[in-house]
Amino acid sequence: MTSTITPVTSSTVRFLDPAKVKSAQSFVSGNLPPNDPAYRNPSFYQMDISLMKNFYFTETRYVQFRAEAQNVFNIRGLGNIQSQIGNTYYGLITTAGNTERQIQLSLRVNF
Repeated sequence: MTSTITPVTSSTVRFLDPAKVKSAQSFVSGNLPPNDPAYRNPSFYQMDISLMKNFYFTETRYVQFRAEAQNVFNIRGLGNIQSQIGNTYYGLITTAGNTERQIQLSLRVNF
């Protein structure tokens, strides 16, 4: 999976404003509450599914078919907000939060 970084323009939406942030001083507590929902990263949504079916030939011999899919609905998630002060992309989301849909099929013979 490749991710591209978009250039910062005037129409880019920033989640954090770099003009309102300064570096922390040593031994000084900040005034931001620890659980402020405005400064949390985006939620992560992904649906995984697994299906299997056994086909019996005798009581102990059978073939098992499996189908597994990760991110089955191919939901495009957002990555974390860039929070390094002084970074050009501060306050922007520049990565994807989850991978593309992946499907795996398998056949197992038990005897």
